[in-house]
Amino acid sequence: MVRAGVVGLLSGLLPCGWLWAFLVTAAGTGSALGGAAVMCAFWIGTVPALVAVGLGAQLISAPLRRHIPTVTALLLIAIGTFAIVSRPTSAVAAVTKHERTSLGAVPDPGTDQSCCDHRSVQPSR
Repeated sequence: MVRAGVVGLLSGLLPCGWLWAFLVTAAGTGSALGGAAVMCAFWIGTVPALVAVGLGAQLISAPLRRHIPTVTALLLIAIGTFAIVSRPTSAVAAVTKHERTSLGAVPDPGTDQSCCDHRSVQPSR
């Protein structure tokens, strides 16, 4: 019973827009029974779809199961290679853009800055 309660409370931390929408709606009912009814409706609507996706993935992947580690390794190598090859160009471009936009943002310390001149500030009374 405690375990189910903890899992139920932690499910609110899932990054699912629909879940958050139903949680807000359930909280907005103002009663425990109304909130439970809203969450029950959410559960009835999502569990069959999630079970179908899980079973479908198992059925589709069964013949391919022995190839999955090789395909995954190749995808990781390809994504890593792409990240290494494309990163330096975009990083250099970002630094160059930052340097161009920030050059005029910092005033020269030798110039007169009236906003920082303490003699021009009138004392409050």
